[in-house]
Amino acid sequence: MSYNLDNIKQEIKEGLLIGKGSSRKVYLLKSGLVCKVAFNKKGFDQNRTEYTLSGENEYLNPVIEISPCYAYIICEYCEKVKGLNAIKNYIAFNVAGETNLKKVEIERYFSDFLQDMETNYNLLQGNIKVARSWGLNKKGNYVIIDYGLNFNVWENYYSMRARRKLQIYKNVNG
Repeated sequence: MSYNLDNIKQEIKEGLLIGKGSSRKVYLLKSGLVCKVAFNKKGFDQNRTEYTLSGENEYLNPVIEISPCYAYIICEYCEKVKGLNAIKNYIAFNVAGETNLKKVEIERYFSDFLQDMETNYNLLQGNIKVARSWGLNKKGNYVIIDYGLNFNVWENYYSMRARRKLQIYKNVNG
């Protein structure tokens, strides 16, 4: 399926806004797919990150289509998940191949998974260890649906703001 800009604009108008962050809006399209629309440079870079990593790992929800300048990406819709327990069990089972694991083992497998995603894909653990970043796809697999915030995006857009806030705090509080 191929989209052009006019078609996607119309689908967005008719679609349902299902999410909004600091740099992108997410729309559920009539086709059952989602469109992540960037509304600032951070969003363009987050779309580029997701496109670049798409297909690199089975736990990353793949990008199906992208606009030429990363203004939007189209992905499969995934059901939101409410908590991390099922995800942690899913990861542990896929790694260990066992269902009868102790909680401490499950936590270790999930911690190792997060470290692997950071080391191999430059993703921030703090961003992907929360339930809102995960979804359940049509095949019944848990996947990360929001993985555009990697270390490069953080450094370019967020860490400076955090440093400024820290400096203001230090100046005010001595």
